[in-house]
Amino acid sequence: MNIPIYIGTSEKLNNIRCIKAARDIKEGELIESCPIILLAFSELDYHDKTVLSHYSYNWNDTHDAFVLGYCVLTNHSYEPNTKFVRNFKTKKMEYFAI
Repeated sequence: MNIPIYIGTSEKLNNIRCIKAARDIKEGELIESCPIILLAFSELDYHDKTVLSHYSYNWNDTHDAFVLGYCVLTNHSYEPNTKFVRNFKTKKMEYFAI
């Protein structure tokens, strides 16, 4: 898969690490499909004490998901240009341009 992004730094957010578009990305285009590692809620006491807790998402009623891939570095925004979709069948987090 040709991923249309690269790792860069955000000029707006004190040069923190983020992903940037390497080319124009069309609305609705899949940016990246990321594998996940499921974390049972019973394990989150340990996980929540680490920096990795900033890179996980709620997956379902019993697990969080630690996402692997570049898109985990997407930043929060009141005007986002990316959305994530949980693909329960493939156990992947998919990121699309909006």
